[in-house]
Amino acid sequence: MADIPDAELEQLRNEAAAGKTAAEALDKSQQDLEAARAQGVTALTDALRSANADLPADAIAGATIDEVNASVARARSIAEHVKSAAPAPAPAATQPTTAGQASAPARTEPTAPEGLRGTERIRAALNAKKE
Repeated sequence: MADIPDAELEQLRNEAAAGKTAAEALDKSQQDLEAARAQGVTALTDALRSANADLPADAIAGATIDEVNASVARARSIAEHVKSAAPAPAPAATQPTTAGQASAPARTEPTAPEGLRGTERIRAALNAKKE
């Protein structure tokens, strides 16, 4: 170090310190950008899950915007394939309309008269049925 004048050595030290400070600032900026990117991907994932509620939420995932978009396309493709391969639902059974049609009165179970036995009980039940 005897060959380098003190002034030049001091200047080199200052430049090295400035370079170190710049490198630290770049590292901090890179960390901030990575955090912002991760927040953006999370927000996109949440928005796509809400917009595609018919797809399983776990199917929409990824570490990058491209991966998340690709997962939506893949999940949509699988869902369409499953829908097309599934048998068609049976048509809903329709109830016959009763408009303008007479209907029988609702059936009720005959009640046995309390305290009657044998033929009296049968006679009372038959009379109740006639009414």
